[in-house]
Amino acid sequence: MTEHINVKMALDAHPDHAAVIDDAGYITMTNLAWARFSQENQGDPAYTDVGVNYLTVLNQGNALREYEGIVGVLNGDIPQYTNKYPCHAPDMERWFLMTVTPLQDETGIVRALIIHRNITESEWMKNQTVNILESMTDAFFTLDYEWRFTYVNQEAGRLLERNREDLIGEHIWEEFPLLRNSGMQESSEKAVQSKMAQSIEDYVPALDKWFEVHAYPRDQGGLAVFFKDVTSRKQADRILWEMANFDTLTGLSNRRYLYEQLNKKIEQNESLAVLFLDLNTFKDINDAFGHDSGDEVLLETARRLQEMEQKIGGLAARLGGDEFVFVVSETGQAAISRIAEQLLKQVRQPIAIDGESHFSVTASIGIAKYPEAAANVNELMSAADTAMYEAKKAPLAEGTYQFYEMEMREAVKRRIAMSDDLFKALDDGQFYFVFQPQLNLVTGFVEGVEVLSRWEHPELGMIPPPEFIALAEETGKIQPLTERMITEVLEKVGIWREKWSFNGSVAFNVSGSLIESRTFGSFLKAVMEDYQVLPGQIELEITESTSLANSDTLFKHLDYFRSSGISIAIDDFGTGFSKLDHLSTLPVDRIKIDKSFISQIGSGSKGEAILYALIHLVDSLELDIVAEGVETLEQARVLLEKGCTHVQGFYYARPETEEWIVPYIQEQNNTGAHRSR
Repeated sequence: MTEHINVKMALDAHPDHAAVIDDAGYITMTNLAWARFSQENQGDPAYTDVGVNYLTVLNQGNALREYEGIVGVLNGDIPQYTNKYPCHAPDMERWFLMTVTPLQDETGIVRALIIHRNITESEWMKNQTVNILESMTDAFFTLDYEWRFTYVNQEAGRLLERNREDLIGEHIWEEFPLLRNSGMQESSEKAVQSKMAQSIEDYVPALDKWFEVHAYPRDQGGLAVFFKDVTSRKQADRILWEMANFDTLTGLSNRRYLYEQLNKKIEQNESLAVLFLDLNTFKDINDAFGHDSGDEVLLETARRLQEMEQKIGGLAARLGGDEFVFVVSETGQAAISRIAEQLLKQVRQPIAIDGESHFSVTASIGIAKYPEAAANVNELMSAADTAMYEAKKAPLAEGTYQFYEMEMREAVKRRIAMSDDLFKALDDGQFYFVFQPQLNLVTGFVEGVEVLSRWEHPELGMIPPPEFIALAEETGKIQPLTERMITEVLEKVGIWREKWSFNGSVAFNVSGSLIESRTFGSFLKAVMEDYQVLPGQIELEITESTSLANSDTLFKHLDYFRSSGISIAIDDFGTGFSKLDHLSTLPVDRIKIDKSFISQIGSGSKGEAILYALIHLVDSLELDIVAEGVETLEQARVLLEKGCTHVQGFYYARPETEEWIVPYIQEQNNTGAHRSR
């Protein structure tokens, strides 16, 4: 009892907010500062009273990092945990530093001392220092309450293309009339009126430049404005946007852009029709005359679709391979039929290659109308695809088209059957996993493997992964499927580590929704501990299309995994849209360049140039690069020459089962030789 009183007196003398919790997380003691803060901030779950389980409060408050840190201290996994966090009041910004230290009495019972220190003043000073440093590197000027320049630094004069001394005393909107009613004027006036800082990116046509502008209201009136030229970055963002939304070979809209536009039209309840085109004899041309001739056919077909787009309106897109889509606002059967006949006529016109060979191709067109045939984009595209395959059943000499009819339900039945069987398939062992090695071109060693799921349905046969993965996402079954895969694979990896000292990485494709899950982190940690797999052996891959920039939870959880030693990779890079400023701040370690760019090597195309630019971009960000889909020795040679040292693809090994991959890795790492199957 005396000892308890002495500890309490010592804590009460401490100016910071302090509490002691037991090994189960219950608060057993608090000091006066903690109690006073709790009273002042009544209802704030971060500060609670004796008898409350602090771990439960953190878990309910979605404070995953703090929860894991305290548990780590209590379990003896880490010697101490610290974390800086904001705890803003309605009238001010506040920052605290949380420190968790283990306590152990003579009986061996472990407790924890939790201290929250107010570091608001030091944070404010730090921010002030940052602003000063920024003023030295960025353009900077100040305006008085009458909008007249009072100071202009040298960089501001250079970017505004004026002598800075000549600007002093001049009215900004009179001196730069083209800025009137611009985003810069709007945000500046808003900063003055609201007395809050404003930030924008604005294009100035008179200078043909993009500026990033930060306007800060001054206590004595007027503004302090920091800005910099971001034209190069905006141009690079535009290139990335075009890469993400347009087909690299033909220049047509790609699948991503098509789906985005269809979603917008459906959200606005616009009637429309999708015409799904497939070239009937394209494979024969590829096989007989080579892929260069095939590409010429695709390019000419795309050019003709673009002419139709300009002539009658609509949207032309290439899905991939020899599949195209044409979207129109017409919904009348006769009008759509006329458009389909025009498309067929355009496609089957002879195509000259190199001024010598002439090819004639035909097309099969499936047509689905919204809202008659479907309620959403996926159903609409599925209906058009189903109708296209019906059209293929007709004689192909002239090509034909087919409207979707409600009787065409086999594809829908297949989808329903797969959805019903998905959970059962997990328990029945219909799912299995294969491994594709990732090699270092310099050493020849296998440094890791990517894990891929396979589903062999007892009636439907092998289900393509994109099909069942999309279905699992939509039906909420992606988490049990992924967790089953991770559990089974890490069990194998644990055995590999024990039996033959495997220390390579294991990459898992993980959905953004699973990364955001509150339970996935604890699940992964538990499985790693069960099978003695090190965090550095785990790589989580997320596709570039995942909404990285708009999810604080996703960003926070990625940062948590990465700080735990787990590697984060962006998969299929170049097929989604990563703005450069987002990419440079994302908590990622590795970029995996999509195979569609690797296939462009040696073509002399725009796609090949984009590939080399991508490699240079990723290297400048000091991120690791892996090239996917390497199928030839020449591709590997060029990649190595361009500085990409890590690859995977069919040239080295197809995705294979454990029985094949283990001896492959052992042999490859014993010889360091580049081998294909």
